[in-house]
Amino acid sequence: MKRTCLIFCLLFSLGAAGCGAFSPRRAVRDGEAALKDHNYEAAVRHFNRAARRLPNDATLHYNLATAHFLLGSFVPAEAALKQVLTLEPGNLSARELLAQISLHRGEWAKARVIFTELLAATPQARARYLTALSNVERGATRYDLARVRLLQAVKADWKYAPAHYNLARLYRDHFRLTAEAADELELFLRMANSSDPLKAEASKTLEALRLTQKNTRTPPPAEHRDADTAAVRVKEGDRAVASRAWPRAEKAYRDALAADPQCAAAAQGLGQVFLGRGEYRQALDAFRQATVLNPGLADAFYQGALAALELKDLPEAGRLLNQAAAKWPDRYGFFALLATLRSAEENPNGARAYGEFYLQTAPASEQRKRYEVWIATLPADRGT
Repeated sequence: MKRTCLIFCLLFSLGAAGCGAFSPRRAVRDGEAALKDHNYEAAVRHFNRAARRLPNDATLHYNLATAHFLLGSFVPAEAALKQVLTLEPGNLSARELLAQISLHRGEWAKARVIFTELLAATPQARARYLTALSNVERGATRYDLARVRLLQAVKADWKYAPAHYNLARLYRDHFRLTAEAADELELFLRMANSSDPLKAEASKTLEALRLTQKNTRTPPPAEHRDADTAAVRVKEGDRAVASRAWPRAEKAYRDALAADPQCAAAAQGLGQVFLGRGEYRQALDAFRQATVLNPGLADAFYQGALAALELKDLPEAGRLLNQAAAKWPDRYGFFALLATLRSAEENPNGARAYGEFYLQTAPASEQRKRYEVWIATLPADRGT
């Protein structure tokens, strides 16, 4: 009887010891579960306990760094990442998290260096790291370069949803482009995963932007319109422009506008007449009228910007070019003019950003050669 009782007591004590014994792998699993549930404080506790017994587990230390980062505790996050990189010097995820910490701290130069290295090391993730670099440049208030990085990201992967979301924010907040921001948000909502936490906010923002558009859109006045006569007069004007018969062309286009005051093609043609005669103020007014009547006339934006640059009306040139480059990002000519505009504004960094994007997208031509030579003379962009 005593022997049986003794055996029972021993089994009980062993069982109790087993239940209370610390298991580092169990702590890792508990930490991973807490991280998944967004319970970052609990995740830190579990990972810290496990790390004391598993100092050479790079994944464990990376998860610990992630939990600290999500809590906003950057110093211990960096310490954990240092351990990861000691164990695995080529760990790209750890490098990326270091860059994110620098980004959150406003250490733009440091974040830029790391993201640029990651971009070079992982060309398959080009859209992702270009989007990250755009966040760096936006934080450094270099909005032109932030825009270029996002356009490069979209070119690398048109379906990369975060690039469209960030482009929408940039257009709304810094370029005051309501319609273009709304278009980018629509693309984001179409491409983002159903679980993306930004979808709800994007939907609300899109609704507000569309409402703003509706409230600010001016309905055309109720006027008599003879579209057929206007079309005939526009063709007459086009033939006269081809032969540089400016007075005849001007009369034809004015007759077209008299027949149909909403005829955008006539306003655009009139602008070409004035531009051909070197009358830049009248040309700008005509092209501006054409863009109002039909915001889809890319050439009216381009020619209007040329006239504005000739007049040194830099704000109007910027308004036309910023809107046009957002509407037609594949028309490289707008970026050439944006580079010229930024140079006229004594903004060499902006000129270089748009100029280099133009060189990346434009085919070989005499104009491209001239821009390439000119851009090489701009001071180097040393960042901040």
